[in-house]
Amino acid sequence: MGMVIELAQASHASLEQVGGKARNLGRLLADGFSVPDGFCVTADACVRFLDFNGIDPAVATEETVARGTFPSDVEIAIRSASESLLGPGAKSAAVRSSGASEDGSAFAFAGQFETYLNLTDVSAVLEHVRLCWASAWNDRLRTYAPDLIPRIAVVVQEMVEAEKSGILFTHNPVASGAPGIFVEANWGLGETVVGGEVSPDSYVLDRKTGRIVEKRIAHKLWRLRPGDRRAEPMPEGLRDAEALSPDELRMLWRQGRKIESCSEGRPQDIEWAFAGGRLFLLQTRPITTTVSRPRGTWSRGICDDVWSEALSPMTASVIAGRLSEAYTFQRPARRLGLRALIRDDIMKVIDCYMYVNADAVAQALQLIPEKLTADDAVGILPRSLQEEVNGSTRTWWRIVPALLRLPGLLMTEPYGLIHNNHRRVRQAFFPVFSRRIGAIEQQISSARAPDALLTAANRLTELAIRQQRDVNQWSYTFAMNCIWVLRVMVVRWADLDMAAFKDLLLVPVRNKTSEANAALEALTKEVRGDAVLRRLLESGTDAAFLQHLRTCEGGFASRFAAFIDGYGVRAANRDFTFARWRERPEIVVQMLRQNLCAEPVAVRKKTRESMRTAETKVYGRLSEKPWGAMRVTVFRFVLKYARIYLGLREELRFHLDRLFAGYRAVFLRLGDHLVSRGMLRRKDDVFFLTWTEVENAFRGGPAPSDDEIHRRVVDFERARVRQPFYFWINGRGENPVPDEDQDAQRLRGVGTSPGTATGFARLIRGPEEFGTLGQGEVLVAPGTDPGWTPLFRRVSAVVTEIGGVLNHSSVIAREYQVPAVVGVSGATRRIRTGDRVTVDGSRGVVEIHGNGSGSPESSGPADRSV
Repeated sequence: MGMVIELAQASHASLEQVGGKARNLGRLLADGFSVPDGFCVTADACVRFLDFNGIDPAVATEETVARGTFPSDVEIAIRSASESLLGPGAKSAAVRSSGASEDGSAFAFAGQFETYLNLTDVSAVLEHVRLCWASAWNDRLRTYAPDLIPRIAVVVQEMVEAEKSGILFTHNPVASGAPGIFVEANWGLGETVVGGEVSPDSYVLDRKTGRIVEKRIAHKLWRLRPGDRRAEPMPEGLRDAEALSPDELRMLWRQGRKIESCSEGRPQDIEWAFAGGRLFLLQTRPITTTVSRPRGTWSRGICDDVWSEALSPMTASVIAGRLSEAYTFQRPARRLGLRALIRDDIMKVIDCYMYVNADAVAQALQLIPEKLTADDAVGILPRSLQEEVNGSTRTWWRIVPALLRLPGLLMTEPYGLIHNNHRRVRQAFFPVFSRRIGAIEQQISSARAPDALLTAANRLTELAIRQQRDVNQWSYTFAMNCIWVLRVMVVRWADLDMAAFKDLLLVPVRNKTSEANAALEALTKEVRGDAVLRRLLESGTDAAFLQHLRTCEGGFASRFAAFIDGYGVRAANRDFTFARWRERPEIVVQMLRQNLCAEPVAVRKKTRESMRTAETKVYGRLSEKPWGAMRVTVFRFVLKYARIYLGLREELRFHLDRLFAGYRAVFLRLGDHLVSRGMLRRKDDVFFLTWTEVENAFRGGPAPSDDEIHRRVVDFERARVRQPFYFWINGRGENPVPDEDQDAQRLRGVGTSPGTATGFARLIRGPEEFGTLGQGEVLVAPGTDPGWTPLFRRVSAVVTEIGGVLNHSSVIAREYQVPAVVGVSGATRRIRTGDRVTVDGSRGVVEIHGNGSGSPESSGPADRSV
């Protein structure tokens, strides 16, 4: 087959050559549907590219593929097709990778999430075809299936300047929803609907007649405009107007039924757009699963701080299943008589993300007097429940029974007293934990039979429950309450702004994360001073660097091994599917290489002065108030424990990482046994089973089929790259309604590390993109994990979509004296790599100055002040 074929020909090509995306589009064209013009760069072109550059696909990396050069025949073919597509006018193209594996493996989704939009010249198309190929060798996919060799095709299509767009499911994918064809629509480009950034109009249409069964017209505040694809406020006249006319709905209904019929009756997930009155079909794929979304109201609040990442089925079955009671404060709730919280459904995993029962939270908040209620607690609720809580009669007498029981609870809980919890955790719990986890790790490595491994998994769970129920929940509660009281004292008692509150938290906090950072910095410094090591790290491969260390004794090699031994339970993501540093030490080599390019971190004297100045201001203001001496004493007490428990919380995260590394190890061993019995194709597939399914498999029951595992893999990977809805309300996903007067170029969140910085943005969605981050750039991410910490030494500021003052991003940003704004809804869609942005961590504001055309690589140092 040739290097490039027209999309219309893709329907006759093999899936291995063109991938699922291109073949589906080709079938639509062959069946007479309107699809934007385009072509497919075949997998043969990718193979030719690798051969020409001498790249062995078995050991290739994303970086080596991205640096390759095109052979002349491949470049000429792509250039010619691109020139024909773009023509002499002002057209633009979209470049999307198309997974080309036929075996139902992880690489059936390899690279299919890479999409590059609004490319206006041939050179840009060539560059992004190469980036699509490189994405198939990213760290994420190598982690999941290191032995598989991907084949990647690429789709290049003309962009449609959509006036309205959305999605259509030929069968309602929500199990709790009404049966029929499900349509969602918004004005402008469709990424706002597909990515879940806005609440779109939605319809359920009768499958036989097209009649509207259900209709919900949303208040639509934002849209992506054609051309530069910028977010802009919705014109006033369109905010509450239906995006679709009855004729357009009927056209979608007819096309949806026809596409399903042409797809052998398989239900389809279709992306569409209207432009110039014409309906274009942008993509179609089979609906893989019917999602069960519970009734009631569910919120990401709290969960997005405790567990921000998407959860694989195995991780979900542990966290929301085996450990659910420990995570949901059931024992204290029972002893205090808080019936609203005594229930089995406090937490649920919906579309791979953890949610808390907002109805239960609202009932509990109605017991607490308004003056004792933190704004943050009410803020995790949707507006309807906020109004219900604020409108209720919240008097002291309703909480009196719980308050009378509280002293007895605190006195009998082993870690329930704030003044000695931190000491008991460090002196009593940590040594016991280390002994027990060490014994379990030894059992995992030496066990031969599945029963012994399942026993080890159960022992891990017993230890995890003890840590979470007896230790973590109290330390977290103390940290959360101290931060809330401290903020009240600074803002309401001392009449100071939030900047002073944040300055108070700038004190360096000693914990395992800061220890690991210091140890990594020491290793980097040693490499800088060793010519051989530096040359190997800068110009050699990860494998060559590690091989060199194996031939050395003592010195740097022993210190590198000690680092892996001490901190190797960490990963860039806590989900069980991610390899830990101790499994893939090349991850640490990559961090060293990144550190080598970064400026050494120096503690800023100015930051300590800011902290002391804030303390002096608060003491001065409080001493002037009535009961000033008492206020100062209380403030000193709260400040002390706020700082103590912020540090302890990060320390406990490390011990949790050790538990999760143990879970990963034991389930991989069990996966080996299931592979040997012919029940799984690869041991890593075990993470796409639940714990109960693994137990049943060893008791003689069946394991899920290859097709079912593949569907779960694809669902999980899709979830990882999209922003989850903040709320689910009776089976429908929604996001908080932003202020109507909010500027499209000014985003608001929670400033958690003070200071300002202006620089070029770098969007990082996962560890596979760490290597793209340049010195002095502004890190923009859905959220971060302890495994992301080495990135903070290179950035000028941090912006995340989730989190609060206690969030890991906030703690590490304060340690590195980097301005941070967290909880910025839609940040990863509104800010693009290359945008010049200003991050104000004192006011919680992010301003977008550029238009995404900047060049971070050549931008130089950011403008920054603390």
